[in-house]
Amino acid sequence: MKPPPFLSECNPESRLYPSDWKWAYYKLQGGITEDGYQCPRCERRFFGPSDFAELHGDHRVSWSQGGRTTWDNLCLLCGPCNLRKSASSV
Repeated sequence: MKPPPFLSECNPESRLYPSDWKWAYYKLQGGITEDGYQCPRCERRFFGPSDFAELHGDHRVSWSQGGRTTWDNLCLLCGPCNLRKSASSV
């Protein structure tokens, strides 16, 4: 999936994804449709802007393993899944 042309600049060495990147990803992955966005770990569904607040930007290749903060390394996980993932890698 190609990044939308309107995204803000992001330093690939930054640890955090910009909020507009996360919102664009959420919209492109169905978060504002009736199907919603599905957390890739627990498969819980999220619908609309109110559910978006429960999602965390995550690196497919973890930042600690050298993954960069780029569009093609972005995914969204629900808060509990992201925190479990972080805790298990320590």
